[in-house]
Amino acid sequence: MATSRGSVSVTLITVLHSEWIKFRTLASYPITTFAVLALIVGMGLLETFSLVWAGNPPSRVGDLSPGQFLNGMQYAYVLLGVLAVVFMASEYTQATMQPSLLATPKRLLVLAAKSLLMGMIGLGTGVLGSTIVLLVVPGILSGQDLRLADNSADIVRFISGSGISLGLMAMLGVGLAALIRSLVAAFITVVSLLTVAPIAVSALPVEWVAKLMAYMPTVAGSQYLSSDAATRIIEPWWGLVILAGWALAILVAGSLVLRYRDA
Repeated sequence: MATSRGSVSVTLITVLHSEWIKFRTLASYPITTFAVLALIVGMGLLETFSLVWAGNPPSRVGDLSPGQFLNGMQYAYVLLGVLAVVFMASEYTQATMQPSLLATPKRLLVLAAKSLLMGMIGLGTGVLGSTIVLLVVPGILSGQDLRLADNSADIVRFISGSGISLGLMAMLGVGLAALIRSLVAAFITVVSLLTVAPIAVSALPVEWVAKLMAYMPTVAGSQYLSSDAATRIIEPWWGLVILAGWALAILVAGSLVLRYRDA
């Protein structure tokens, strides 16, 4: 997909490059991304040392699921989702969206570039964070005669699932900001959707409605962390498909608003 602006060809790659420049030149964006990474690793280490300090190992060696050391992903979803909202909605708050659209005749290229960039950042952060956790934790536990359940398929699922789910959460945040446009309203919406909504839905007295909790973004997206098939609400990869559906639906809605409403 390409358009021409004077002698310059405007493609998804060129717009993506310009969005990357915006992201890396404003210090708060890289710092917040690093905070997401530190949160994933830090929560994993906190869980590890809580077991070490407790001095009460499980009754069977190998009982420890790697997924329990990635509980920081739940918090990472919210933090990166908020970062994605700010990255998109700040264009409206700072009145820079109109110049961006003037420089990019195809409006949807801007949304595509922002969502793709945030998705790649989420993917990389999730993969890197989970890899660090799953490399460091076994060494700490080995000193206490503890070890993680040895299942290479699960390890691959945990690492890839962390990256995919975090990337999709970031894209969802971009879509929400494009749809709502207001920074404050989009911030409240993404935090509520990822934290309050699952609790509120599960608390409803109607059984079939309460079961919809399994299809909320954070619940569906984190099913890959479960090693016990008996405790899963839905299958891990189907959970990621549901999360992808959320991200796609919100991005489509946001693209329609961006396409047909004045900036």
